[in-house]
Amino acid sequence: MKNLILKKYTELKSNIIFYPNILYNADWLKAIPEKKSPHFILTDRKVDSLYGERLERLFRQKELTIKRFVIASGDRSKTLEVYQNLTNKILSAGVNKNSYIIGFGGGVINNIAGLLASTIYRGINLIQIPTTLLAQVDVAIDFKQAINSKFGKNHIGSYYAASKVFIDPSFLETLSSRHIRNGIAEVVKHALTQDKNLLRHLYSQNTKPVFDTNFLEKIIYKTIHLKIILLNDARKSKSLVAEMIPQYGHPVGHALEHLSEYKLLHGEALAIGMCIMAEISHLLSICDDSTRELHYQIIKNYSLPTQIPKWITDRAILNTVKYDKHFIQKIRSILIAKPGKIAQNESGYVFEISTDILRRALILNRSRN
Repeated sequence: MKNLILKKYTELKSNIIFYPNILYNADWLKAIPEKKSPHFILTDRKVDSLYGERLERLFRQKELTIKRFVIASGDRSKTLEVYQNLTNKILSAGVNKNSYIIGFGGGVINNIAGLLASTIYRGINLIQIPTTLLAQVDVAIDFKQAINSKFGKNHIGSYYAASKVFIDPSFLETLSSRHIRNGIAEVVKHALTQDKNLLRHLYSQNTKPVFDTNFLEKIIYKTIHLKIILLNDARKSKSLVAEMIPQYGHPVGHALEHLSEYKLLHGEALAIGMCIMAEISHLLSICDDSTRELHYQIIKNYSLPTQIPKWITDRAILNTVKYDKHFIQKIRSILIAKPGKIAQNESGYVFEISTDILRRALILNRSRN
């Protein structure tokens, strides 16, 4: 993929900014006014090998005190042990209330950086520079920060927004097609739940390579705008449905991630989770055959998995979903009535799904040819 560069800076929200070629222009560091305090970059080994020295050099050019911490890639770093180790190192380095933590990497890095920033001294400054498609359309721009527990994904965390999120799509040039598709799963989720026009665009573009420049720019822009609507609603009105829409497919998806020992990427597990939710919606006569099949088809079109891996049992899934944060005796979730539109019931938009219905949906998913 070449020249995935936006022509100008674009402020999507006061703290979310498209910033092309961020590693070659230090002007964005005006966002860090404090020169006397130590600041901290958190990144993973792969991103560090590609860009770590270059980012640190920008800080030094602006005479900012910076220290770089590098951890292993992947969800296995989202642990209390890694969090505690990083906390001790940051405290030992003289962090203060004016210090900034910069999360420079994919979703795992953004989550850990966010949790560190929210908890050290009960909150210090946070900047996110997401380097994967998944992080650019989801993790970095959200205010949910978390690490995993032995019982499942994202069980220990906080709500804490970054002061700035700088999105530079040129980082996607170094991603594998698998990781691009991983991010597209989150785009599909927002299209299915919020925007039939985006869904139509995704469906019509599936024959293009996933590295198509115009395609990626368009879906990043659109998905962020859709997510901003939900974030604003969730914050201002504390709307439950605004919180639940981004969680579509996540109860089963998170369970599958955890049970696969994170061999399934988040978007891959989410893709299967959305198919399970379509089965549930169909079982409850909320959606028709065509809407259920649309879930499977659009996900297959982007070479994402649609069925539960054979080595993960239904019993394990049913046990693990009980640790989902919205589980209260039953799974609670939105459901889709038709493309781009969520269903409504007498009490609102949140449905309680019995264990029996979930079990039947798992069986139907496994039985597909």
